Amino acid sequence: MTYFPPRLRLIATIGLCLLVASCGHDNARLQERIAYWRGSLDRDVPQGTAASTAQAWLQERGVHVELLKQQRWLYANVERVPEPGLFPFPCSQWNIIVKIPLDTQNRTVGNDVSAVGTCL
Repeated sequence: MTYFPPRLRLIATIGLCLLVASCGHDNARLQERIAYWRGSLDRDVPQGTAASTAQAWLQERGVHVELLKQQRWLYANVERVPEPGLFPFPCSQWNIIVKIPLDTQNRTVGNDVSAVGTCL
């Protein structure tokens, strides 16, 4: 087994963390698409919308949506945005995720749009 001095391991760990944390922050297309989904959901699926209506709205846009009954969420990967550049590293693409929490009456109580990278 190869021995790596603690200082080298610390530097490598910090470098890797910084590289992964910075991934996607300069992806203007990703930020544009997140803003699009947030605006569309705020406008077309306002708080109080029936879960079935919200689910149909996503399906009309070609999105596969899951109803997670125990968590009381509608959950969907609505879009994939590639990381720009000739050799995207460490993330090759971003998945835009929509999570819509539901109340006990199966009505929406807001929405959450986030991005998760497909990374090394």
